[in-house]
Amino acid sequence: WGGQLTKFVAPDLLPREAAGYRQWPIGFSKIETNYRRVADLLGLDLEYFDDEQLIAKMGISHAHETGHCRLFFTRWLQQPNLARYFAEEIESSALMCILPETHANGVLFDAHSRKIQAVTAVNHQGKSLTFSGHTVILAAGTIEISRFLLLTAKKHPALPWASNQNVGRYFQDHLDIEIGGINRENQLGLQALFENI
Repeated sequence: WGGQLTKFVAPDLLPREAAGYRQWPIGFSKIETNYRRVADLLGLDLEYFDDEQLIAKMGISHAHETGHCRLFFTRWLQQPNLARYFAEEIESSALMCILPETHANGVLFDAHSRKIQAVTAVNHQGKSLTFSGHTVILAAGTIEISRFLLLTAKKHPALPWASNQNVGRYFQDHLDIEIGGINRENQLGLQALFENI
C-alpha cells in the first residue's frame, strides 16, 4: 500500500436498490466526524485537511469543473507502513502484545451465546496458541479476512457469517480501461491541475 487516502462522499453510502445494495449500517455523518481525528492520528496536516482550504491556498480555479466532474485531493502518508509509524507506541504499550509470524486459523465459538470466546493460531514453529478476550476484532487484508471467515465457517456452521453468500466474492482490482486521449494544448496548465501538490 502506497499510503494514499481519500474520503468517502455521501453518495458512496447511499442504497442502490436497483443493484441490490441496501443502506449501509453506518451513516455518512458518523464517518465524516471522524476524518479529522484519523488524520491527526496519522500525522496529516490539518491546516489544509479540507479540499476547499487547499484549493484556496493554491489559488486553483474551479473553472475546469464541468458537469458531474469535480476536483478533489487525496492525501499521502509520509510513512505508509503503520507498524513502523506506530512502532514506539506498540513497543511501549502495556495493553498490546504483537506476535509476528503467528497466523490465526480458527475460533472457539459458543453457539448458545453466539459469541466468539477465543481465536486459535499457530506460530512459525508449529505451536498452537489460543487467545481469549472480552472483545474479538477480526482485522486483516481483504483476501486474508475472507479466507479466515470461510475457513472458520466451514468448521462452525453456526457462525453468523457462515450463511453469508457474499463472503469471498465480488473482488475487483483497479479497473484499467482506455476511454480516450488528451490533446495537450497547454502542458503547464495540465501539470498545474494534475501534478502532486
